[in-house]
Formats: sequence, structure tokens, C-alpha cells
Amino acid sequence: MKYESISVGVMSSDGFNVYKVEFIRDNGKLGVACDCAAGARGKVCKHKLGLLMSNSDSFELEGAPEAFAQIKEWIMASSYPSLLHFHDDALAKYFAAKEYLELAKYSKLYGDAVAKHASAKEHLTLARYRLEKAMRDAEGAFL
Repeated sequence: MKYESISVGVMSSDGFNVYKVEFIRDNGKLGVACDCAAGARGKVCKHKLGLLMSNSDSFELEGAPEAFAQIKEWIMASSYPSLLHFHDDALAKYFAAKEYLELAKYSKLYGDAVAKHASAKEHLTLARYRLEKAMRDAEGAFL
């Protein structure tokens, strides 16, 4: 399998900057990099996460539609869909626990709500760690 790379521009939320998100595919591994502050530190930034989730509609993008179709194909052939499912599930549980915590704030259930919130936060942290590790492992394959 040959080395391939596709870069797209993603408009920042403030509308003043365009961040470069690069998808690199080599030997069956898919790496994703973004030059925003969080992405440059190897974190799962909203630009990488949004594109990995094939949610290009929520961004103002620079690039040809064919590039986005190719990126989506690469993503679907990678391990990211299962990682993203795990992340989405953890995120939903986190927000549900956060809401439960807020509702239980002044009741006898507050202690239970705190425990559920802490557990959900741990699962979300683990999901983000797994995504970041997958990205680092893929990027390491290209060095």
C-alpha cells in the first residue's frame, strides 16, 4: 500500500483562522493531525474529531468534495469507527450523568449522582485516551 495524504482546511470557531487537518494513510494505518493548539499537542481536537465522525457539515471547509469522500472511505476502512462508537457512548453517558447530578443536587440521591458522574467522566477520559493513542500509534508509523 502506498503512502497517501489528504489535507483540508477547517475554519476556526472564531472565524478568523483556518486550521489544516491532514489525513495520512500508509501500510493500512490512518493518521490524523491538526495544526490547532490542541491538535499540535497530540490531543483529540474538535477539528479531528468532527472530521473523523464524518461531520464535515458542522465546519466551514476548504477543499474539493472528492477529498472529503476519500477521507470518509479511509476512515471507514480504519479502526476509528469502533473507537468513535466507544467515545460517543462514553460522551452520552457523561452528559446523562451530568444532568442527573444537576437534578439530584438538592436531594438524597446526590451521593449516587456524584458517583455516577465520576464513573462516566472516567469512561470518557478512557475513550479520549484510546483515540489519542490510536492517532499517536498511526503517526509513529509514518516517522
